[in-house]
Amino acid sequence: MPATIHWDYLPALNDPLFGREPSLWALDLAWTEQTWPIVVLVADSGLGKTGLVMEWLHRISQKQFGGAEWVFGWSFGGQSTPQDRQASADEFLHAGLKFFGKVADQYPDALARGERLATLMGKRRGLLVLDGLEPLQYPQSGGLRDLGMEAFLHGLASHNKGLCIVTTRTRLPPWLDAKGVQQSTLEPLTVQAGAALLASYPLQTTQKELEKVAGECNGHPLALHLLAAHLVTAHGGNIRRRHKLPLLPGDGAQGGLASRVLASQHIGLQGKSELALLYLLGLFDHPAPVEALQAVIGKTPLEGLPVRLPKLGSKEWLRAVAALRQRHLLAVTDPLACHPLVRAYFGAQFRTHHPAAWQEANRRLFDHFCTLPGQTLPDTQEGLLPLYRAIPHGCQAGLPQQALHAVYRTRIAREKEQYAIKKLGVYGLEVGAMAAFFAQPWSRPAAGLSETDVAYLLTQTAFGLWVGGCLQEAIQPYATLLMLRIQAQAWENAAITASNMGELSLLCTDLPQSIAFATLAVDLVDATGDAAYAIDFRTLCAEALHQAGGWEQAEALFHAAETRQGQRQPAFPLLHAVQGYRYNELLLAQKQYQRVWDRTQTTLTWDTEEIGLLGIALDQLALGQACIGLGVWQEAGVWLDRAVAGLWQAGSRHRIPSGFMARAGWHRRQQAWALARRDLDAAWENSQHGRMTLFDVPLHLEESELALAQGETAQARHHLAQAQGLIQQTGLFRFAEQADALGQQLGEPPAVWDRSVIEEQICEGMVDIFRQYFPPKPQGAREHPAWRFIHWLGSSLRPFLGGRQPH
Repeated sequence: MPATIHWDYLPALNDPLFGREPSLWALDLAWTEQTWPIVVLVADSGLGKTGLVMEWLHRISQKQFGGAEWVFGWSFGGQSTPQDRQASADEFLHAGLKFFGKVADQYPDALARGERLATLMGKRRGLLVLDGLEPLQYPQSGGLRDLGMEAFLHGLASHNKGLCIVTTRTRLPPWLDAKGVQQSTLEPLTVQAGAALLASYPLQTTQKELEKVAGECNGHPLALHLLAAHLVTAHGGNIRRRHKLPLLPGDGAQGGLASRVLASQHIGLQGKSELALLYLLGLFDHPAPVEALQAVIGKTPLEGLPVRLPKLGSKEWLRAVAALRQRHLLAVTDPLACHPLVRAYFGAQFRTHHPAAWQEANRRLFDHFCTLPGQTLPDTQEGLLPLYRAIPHGCQAGLPQQALHAVYRTRIAREKEQYAIKKLGVYGLEVGAMAAFFAQPWSRPAAGLSETDVAYLLTQTAFGLWVGGCLQEAIQPYATLLMLRIQAQAWENAAITASNMGELSLLCTDLPQSIAFATLAVDLVDATGDAAYAIDFRTLCAEALHQAGGWEQAEALFHAAETRQGQRQPAFPLLHAVQGYRYNELLLAQKQYQRVWDRTQTTLTWDTEEIGLLGIALDQLALGQACIGLGVWQEAGVWLDRAVAGLWQAGSRHRIPSGFMARAGWHRRQQAWALARRDLDAAWENSQHGRMTLFDVPLHLEESELALAQGETAQARHHLAQAQGLIQQTGLFRFAEQADALGQQLGEPPAVWDRSVIEEQICEGMVDIFRQYFPPKPQGAREHPAWRFIHWLGSSLRPFLGGRQPH
């Protein structure tokens, strides 16, 4: 047997399988032949993904697990999880590292934990099951919304001596397929297999009738099991009584029949302890802990619930469990386990039909998780988990302010300390906690929260999503926050929010949005008189313009920002830190290498506290790039090595790809192909983990340069074509000159760049933002700074827009 086994986190579903032998053989093959590092089973809810994997694990356990050194299983909640729930992999990563004797809190964030766990699991031949991964995926694309899980699967797909089995409703992103990961769809049961499933129940029917019913159920295993059990318990096995099931909306969808059976069960269980038990389990989106169930049952009945909850272990409890097992609503092996669809259905019915009891049950759970034995201020992720679990129950109980102030702000965040997110890096748990305070993330807050509370929650959410790598998602809470701050005429805070949206949009390569929001930030902050922000926001706007090819406009903004910097801090008259690197990027693109060298040699002599760790690393990066341009090869390598190490130390993930790219280019010029490949791969990996599409164009261009230097002209042309397409699509005309030079070396015809599209989009972006955030000026009203925005923006960018301006 393996030295270590832990599959208690997997659901205890034990439906007998029918018609799944080919899938079981495929898993056998994947394990014995080590064909793929990861096997993904994709299917709609109720088609038996989890049951298939659990049956396979049971079979292989009879054979000493086929030589596995370890076995580990985890479930993410499965099909009961709403698509808008902000799930995370934080608990899985914590438990996985603990399983291998590591302390998760020693790693700075989810990305580092995912990478470390992948290394630990991949180097020993073991079995990993990840059940119900879809809460961590985007519903349409299948991409992973959790940075830690993305890093984990990326690492495991690259080096895994064992096998990872994933079940999900949505295919994982294509980059996993490129690593040799197998994704297969689990099809519905055949008519024959469905009939065999029905025949395992004592039904009064014929083989022909069984096959007919199997066809009516579309081969949906859960629907077939529920229907057969219902017909046996409620109608003496008369299969023709299936037509008495109530009609529900959406019956045409696969699994619709399962809902109809559950609706019929709900009607038949009215007033019985069995229904109260199902309501109890429906309070959770995961198998319920015994202590939590006991806290809900308590010593007094739930007001508004027409039947008393049975006490755990009592005769009434055991009778109810037995009855529900007969109806196929509870697992045979675990009286607290049921299919996620069953749990979700009865939870929704509990909330709808008995709202007072629902609130009281959640209040009891809130109190339970808040008062578990332990520290008042836990200092580990494991210690904080009960508090995170308390928050959604508090909000469901109608106590959002208590959950926010007494639990989250006081015990989790520790107010300005931001303990959980800054010290422990639990971004996913943070965003999940924030989601509980919204009826619709991130636009409609829960009732009972003040405007100040909502602004705080939106700020926390946006920050958590940003540092967690969900850049595109972070824009939505910032957008809601910007609207609140403009309505309150809190101009400085509105300017800060607009600048954050501008920077996020830039990293996501939405140049029109980035230019418009950055310019809005400049206009708003100028009205407040905050000199530091006025400088910073001008450099952000200049960076966005530079990326779009607006060289002169960017230069003018940098000059204006540096003039203000000299006036504000005469002892530090040059743009420095992030602002200085933004300017240096423009100067490097203009081949002003000596000027960059002189500037950064000066700023590096300034006080470390003024420049900061990130500023020092960016200065070193600029020096390395300037040395390459000046042909000072050995010194360039020294500065670039320092820059890469410094960027890691500073923890600035959205600057790290620049460091690796620059060093890859240096290695290429030294013909150190393996080292160039290593750094280029690291740049790709870090940009993709952070969903920073801004780096895609320069990465493809560097790939083309590297391939060309090695004589691989076909690869060079491929990457050049990718870069050219993205330049035209995104408007990153900053790189057009480099692409043209590469094309000339490859003998390609000159590219024809159409800049009008991005110029029109910039115009439209300005107008859209103005209309969205600022109402028309009332007749005779006093003009405030925001109303000047569109005029300032149009006049300042008119040369860049070829004479056009927003209307």
